[in-house]
Amino acid sequence: MAEAKSKKATKEDIEKNKAMAIVAWFVFFVPLLTDSKDSQFVKFHVNQALNLIIAAFGLYVIAMILTVISFGILFFSYFFVWLAVIAFWIIGLIGAANGDMKPLPIIGKFELIK
Repeated sequence: MAEAKSKKATKEDIEKNKAMAIVAWFVFFVPLLTDSKDSQFVKFHVNQALNLIIAAFGLYVIAMILTVISFGILFFSYFFVWLAVIAFWIIGLIGAANGDMKPLPIIGKFELIK
């Protein structure tokens, strides 16, 4: 979590790049292909979105394994994974729209894009 707080974005950076930060929550790599790739605010939200994608993939694999092992009894685990991913996505999207740089709970402390 210290990594995310150590890099601050200026108010001008946030206002100028808020749209690209929002885009990052839909397609995380697109802002990296634009002029806003050097923005601390955009990098933060691209990183958070990438963290969510990786966590979602891992959780879906775990849910699949649980479903197979239990012969389908634990099929509802997909529903809980889906709820968690949607909740984190909404938290991140609202944070980008509000100009916040608060890391996502649990998964937000990892810095994959520097």
